[in-house]
Amino acid sequence: MKRYGGENGATMVEMIMVLGIIGSLGVSIAMLVNSMYDRYRVSRVGGQIEELKKLINNRYIADGRYTNVSVETVIDEEIAPKDMVNGNRLFHSYNGEVTVKGSNDSYEITFSDLPQKVCVELGILDWTVDNSSDLVSLDINGKIFKWPWVAGAGNKLPAQMGDVSAACKSGDENIIKWNFQ
Repeated sequence: MKRYGGENGATMVEMIMVLGIIGSLGVSIAMLVNSMYDRYRVSRVGGQIEELKKLINNRYIADGRYTNVSVETVIDEEIAPKDMVNGNRLFHSYNGEVTVKGSNDSYEITFSDLPQKVCVELGILDWTVDNSSDLVSLDINGKIFKWPWVAGAGNKLPAQMGDVSAACKSGDENIIKWNFQ
């Protein structure tokens, strides 16, 4: 095979190798970005429950009663985080519905349709760990956790990772209810 002076072209094998490296880098970057976005959503849903609780407390604590707390009043009085409001309903960052229901001396916030990983993260959130905590109970798919000093306490708060993992189902249909005073 005769070569001419200035020919230094790439072979087909070299081109395939370069394309393979570029493709691998692209897949790696996409996986990293997806992982970072997922981590953001997990952290945001945790922030949403904490923010919603704080806003409800700030609005209703002076009354000492929570009978008027509902999704409608939370939206009408603009005390829900803006990224949760969609029309006349509330949704968390995983697009599950959020309900809010008040009674005389407490209120309940429910997040539905949570993925298992998010369910576990929310179940082990660090609430105040003494008898001044405004969290009364935590219900994960029907398994109720209460502080040791609350009458009728079954599973104890703070919830342990193993107990929360057992309460959270695989899939995206987990429901968590927080009851606050």
